[in-house]
Amino acid sequence: MIIGPSKASSELFPALFDELHERIAPFITKAYTNYRKAIEPGMKLAITLCHLTTGDSYATLQYDLRVARNTISLLVKDV
Repeated sequence: MIIGPSKASSELFPALFDELHERIAPFITKAYTNYRKAIEPGMKLAITLCHLTTGDSYATLQYDLRVARNTISLLVKDV
């Protein structure tokens, strides 16, 4: 089971989150490099769901989720 941030996981049933994750994970998965570790697909999905359900700005989400604002803006576009 993928555990995302509390805001996103509280909005969906865990089974529904897992099904959605299973369907889109192949499309949003990126490879690790020597310079950085890729963000897990479950976290990407959770960040996007947090943004869509709460309507919070990227600046607010960066403090809640401990992910940089510019990274969040790219993740929401990808997912």
